[in-house]
Amino acid sequence: MKSFKKKKRSILLGIISCVIAFNIVWLINYCRYYKYVKVLGKNELNQPIFVDEDKCTYSAFYPYYLGFTGNLAICDFRPSDLKSGDTLVDMIIWPKPFSKHCEVGITIEKVTDAKRHESDMQYTNTSYCFNLDERMQLVGSYSKDEEDLYNQNLSIIELYYKKANKMWGVLENGNNLK
Repeated sequence: MKSFKKKKRSILLGIISCVIAFNIVWLINYCRYYKYVKVLGKNELNQPIFVDEDKCTYSAFYPYYLGFTGNLAICDFRPSDLKSGDTLVDMIIWPKPFSKHCEVGITIEKVTDAKRHESDMQYTNTSYCFNLDERMQLVGSYSKDEEDLYNQNLSIIELYYKKANKMWGVLENGNNLK
């Protein structure tokens, strides 16, 4: 009987140790995002958001509890005078846990219909999502039209890449753009 109790206690202790260890590893990764959030400051709603002189919006978000991926983002200022045919570009960066590398995503939105509704601007769009490496090269396969759309917006993507590197220092190969 004593052997069974010892075994039960050992198993319970092992499970508790694993839970504690996982939480410690998560906390270390979570704290890593503090430097990304701190550099932005807080807006009037106490959110880590910053708008620069070019009207680019920067944001940073901690990983959720027991998740290991937070994100950093840069996006276009959303003008109140959008019209059909306008293009909006957003960049999202996922720093890899316990690594200096990042995954980068770009969303290009083509506005297909824009209209003012009361005091708010409403628009319909078609979104295109791209995965990029740290040198801003496309990762994966895309149609010719998607590649053309990417290339048409490359100057904005390069600008965001440089801004992200300046703000957070996460895209270390900033001088290696194509």
